[in-house]
Amino acid sequence: MPRRREPRGALATEHSHLPIREADVSARRAKVRLPPLALIVENHRDTRDMYAESLAFNGVRVVAAATAEDALEKARSLRPDIIATDLGLPGGADGVQLCEQLKGDERTKAIPVVAVTAWALGGHVERAKAAG
Repeated sequence: MPRRREPRGALATEHSHLPIREADVSARRAKVRLPPLALIVENHRDTRDMYAESLAFNGVRVVAAATAEDALEKARSLRPDIIATDLGLPGGADGVQLCEQLKGDERTKAIPVVAVTAWALGGHVERAKAAG
């Protein structure tokens, strides 16, 4: 009996004569790469949402934090590909102190940090650069 030909691009099923082994499926799954994950640290909701929407529109997964403490916890647990932080954050640590904490932690020191701020006077840029 002649083999039935599957249409080009058809998936192998139990009815086709192309068996799929579990190892083949696992190997293919291992090659799937998720889009990059960005952590946005911004205390102003509208600004945070604007950054998140822009990044998501461009295929980036986004997680957000409003304080340095929340950002540090999320950075340690999620290991984002990049962190963008405002320098002026409420409460305890500001964006520069957050960067210093991230760069001083073995779990997060390799994550690139970008300072996104309107604070360009009074040594803020220099502080941010010195923090890493």
